[in-house]
Amino acid sequence: MSKKFFSIIMVISFVAAITACQSSIPEYVRSTLNGHSIQDVLVYMKGLPLDKRYDFYYYGTRAKRPYPLWMADGIAPMGSKAIPLLRDKLSTTNSSFEKMTIIYLLSVMSVHGCYNVKSDSELFSLVMQKERELNDDNYHDYITNMNDFYEFGSSLNSTERIKCE
Repeated sequence: MSKKFFSIIMVISFVAAITACQSSIPEYVRSTLNGHSIQDVLVYMKGLPLDKRYDFYYYGTRAKRPYPLWMADGIAPMGSKAIPLLRDKLSTTNSSFEKMTIIYLLSVMSVHGCYNVKSDSELFSLVMQKERELNDDNYHDYITNMNDFYEFGSSLNSTERIKCE
């Protein structure tokens, strides 16, 4: 095969992969994120049952660039009520991206005092196990810097913290 033909096939494959990834994002997530304020999206999320909030958070972080990490505020205030779902999702996913988004969400919960992940030895052990499974350097850098995030959280005053339920 010629180099030109091979290059065309590579470009088509790349475009198909990007399109497939984007098409797997539900329309209600895409349409709610587009043209609505952060506050409106969070109000919308908080009106959803937990499993739908999680889906919205997960697909929402995939749909936007840069990642809308503020979407964690739609679940983090739930604290211990969200832990069974997050534990189940984290223990069953094979997706590096999903592992990273769950670990980020758990760190937000810890920082704001909605759930102490470090004191839950079973969950903390699961988080460390899943972190070791991540292969991408960006994920490792993210997890490595999580301790700085915990330290940052301890310096927040009460007006800077999210309200836990």
